[in-house]
Amino acid sequence: MKDYVRRDYYLDKLVVRKDNQLVKIITGPRRSGKSFLMSTIFKNYLLDHGVPPANIISISFDIEDNQTPGKLTDRDELKEFLYSKILSENQQYYVFLDEIQEVKDFEKIVNGLNNRPNVDVYITGSNSKFLSNDINTLFRGRGDEINVLPFSFREFCQGRKEPISELWKEYYTYGGLPALRQMHTAEQKNSYLQRLWQKTYIDDVIERHHVENREALEAIIDVLCSNIGSLTNITRITNTLASVSKIRISDDTVAKYIQYLEDAFLFKSSKRYNIKGHRYLENIKKYYSVDVGLRNARLN
Repeated sequence: MKDYVRRDYYLDKLVVRKDNQLVKIITGPRRSGKSFLMSTIFKNYLLDHGVPPANIISISFDIEDNQTPGKLTDRDELKEFLYSKILSENQQYYVFLDEIQEVKDFEKIVNGLNNRPNVDVYITGSNSKFLSNDINTLFRGRGDEINVLPFSFREFCQGRKEPISELWKEYYTYGGLPALRQMHTAEQKNSYLQRLWQKTYIDDVIERHHVENREALEAIIDVLCSNIGSLTNITRITNTLASVSKIRISDDTVAKYIQYLEDAFLFKSSKRYNIKGHRYLENIKKYYSVDVGLRNARLN
């Protein structure tokens, strides 16, 4: 395998949670490297520390990549397959389930595995069907979330030989999504980021929440991207959409759509730290894009 970016910050988070009797749920924006972190980086760590290969059970439910025989998206067949791999009560097993949301009622299997003292379970899932606010419901307090972001600048620079000023310019223009390291032209990178917005992120939000007004959702994304780091007021967004884009929706709908975007890990919000009392009820925050390259691509 080619050299890859060691994500030590996230690897350490997995290592300290190993064998803690909780389901490790790796969340984050699509294409941020969740699957690779689990199935390659952490798996290699376990192998390097003496875990036998047969004791690591790894399944991807991405249909194009799933090389495991059988219809394992069927819950009963998956359960039979997994339990057939756990051959001893006296050895520790590690189960990696990637894109687990493809299996109906997957939480029953995951919780059942997690109840076994010699099984440690790690899962990832897509944003359209598996979000942070699902975890407590699905795993009844037995989930332990690790939220993964695109590359930091330190990670982005690993293995690169260019001057630091050139790397910084590339990073603040195109961001830190891992796949960009394999692309060498501005056209490739722009096209990739634009496709992610249109064919992955926005479609995920619409599918997950049955959003009817795509135009309004996209307009809100544009407003948040153009207003990064500035105080953002819901009523002001509503008024701007009405006056500039001729889109008429309520404050409640705007707030709801913004929450959907946060739930999909596309934006993070921040409240002022020094407010008191009733001012906590004011819906005025700063919003930040999870990746500067995605923000730039959205604004062309």
